[in-house]
Amino acid sequence: MSRQLRAQDAQCSIAQAAAVIGDWWSLLIVREVARGHRRFEDLLGELGISRKVLTERLKHLVEHGVLTRDPYQTRPVRHEYVLTDTGWALAPLLITMQDWADRWLLGDGALTALPENHNTETARVHGLLGTRIPAPLSLPANRPSPPSTEPGQTGAAPRPDGTAQVGSGVVGVAGAGGAE
Repeated sequence: MSRQLRAQDAQCSIAQAAAVIGDWWSLLIVREVARGHRRFEDLLGELGISRKVLTERLKHLVEHGVLTRDPYQTRPVRHEYVLTDTGWALAPLLITMQDWADRWLLGDGALTALPENHNTETARVHGLLGTRIPAPLSLPANRPSPPSTEPGQTGAAPRPDGTAQVGSGVVGVAGAGGAE
């Protein structure tokens, strides 16, 4: 389940992420909760996982802020698991993994659903590359993070240029000018 990070990986964002969601069952649990299977018995049925392993993985994901455990019944007490904003932020990762597997593992390596090279939509999207996101739109990297409860750790405070320090890297949208 949770793995101790090696000293050389302590500042690596990929290693940090892998320590939280890098095992088989954690990714599949996040996938199933995103698909709407929130209750313990539903997850058991969808995943074919043992009760012990599911309990451990759910606890791990709750402890790391990926899921919350919300009661839906009082007698007996039963809970459902809901993705937090942190958990929902994993959706693009799951989609990218699905696209990668569709192309490289299940397909022949060819891209699918490509637009025509010279159509209006392709030109519009390519024209947006490198431009700033309009001011009213707030991306997670631009929102202040709550202070960390870990000693010596701070949240991802936004910088004046719209980027934020997260782990050992800087995230945000680069470029000049505004999108219209």
